[in-house]
Amino acid sequence: MQPFVGSDGRAQAQPGQTRLPRAKSRKYQFEHSKIFPGTIRDYSVYVPKQYDPAKPACVHVNQDGIQFNAPAVSDDLINKNEMPVTIGVFITPGRVKAPKPDALDRFNRSFEYDGLGADYVRFLLDELLPEVETKKTSDGRPIRLSKEGNDRSIAGSSSGAICAFTAAWNAPTPSAACFLASAPLSACAAATFIPHSWRKTEPKPLRVYLETAAPTSTTTAATGGWPIRKWNGR
Repeated sequence: MQPFVGSDGRAQAQPGQTRLPRAKSRKYQFEHSKIFPGTIRDYSVYVPKQYDPAKPACVHVNQDGIQFNAPAVSDDLINKNEMPVTIGVFITPGRVKAPKPDALDRFNRSFEYDGLGADYVRFLLDELLPEVETKKTSDGRPIRLSKEGNDRSIAGSSSGAICAFTAAWNAPTPSAACFLASAPLSACAAATFIPHSWRKTEPKPLRVYLETAAPTSTTTAATGGWPIRKWNGR
C-alpha cells in the first residue's frame, strides 16, 4: 500500500487511522574529510520517533541527499511494522569552495561517485557515519548506528547508484541491501567494469534491486542496444 502523503510531502495517517508519528530530518555540514581533502558537503539525518538509543538502529545511506520522499515513506512503513526502526543518512556530494566570491565551487560528484575504488566506503565508515554518531536528536537522544551488515542498506540514482553499489561491494562487512535507480552501467565508462568484477569475485551477501527506465530512442542512440549493454557492460 502506498503511504498517504499530505500537502507538506510527509506521510499522514490513512483515512480512519490514528495520526502517524512524524520525524523531522536535521541538516548538518561536514568539512573535515581526510579522504576527500578540501571538500565540504551537506547531509541530513532522519531519526524515527520509535528509535530507542538503547538499541543501535538500522541505517540507510542515500547519495545526492534526500530522494524518493524517503522520510515520509519511512514514517509510514515503520509505523506499520513493515520496516525496522531505521535512521536515514542522506549525503550530498562534496564540493571545493571557490577561492573568491565571483567564482563557482568545484563539484566533486563525478570523482566520488564514478570511481570504483574503496575511497567512498572508507569515507562513509571512517568519517561520515562516526560523525553522525556524535549528534543527538532534537529531544536529546544519542544516535547509535548498528554495525551489522544485515542492518545496513545503501541507495542512489544515476552515478549515485554506481557509488552505492561500489560502496556496498567494497565494504568490509557488505550492506545487506542495495537499491540502484537508473544506474548507468553501460553509459558510464568506469561502470562498464562492474559486471566483470561480479564474474571474477566470489559471491557476496548482497541483495541488489536495480530499477531503470524502458529504452528510448535517445538512450539507444547514446548507449547502443540497451538490454545487451546494460547487462554485459560493453
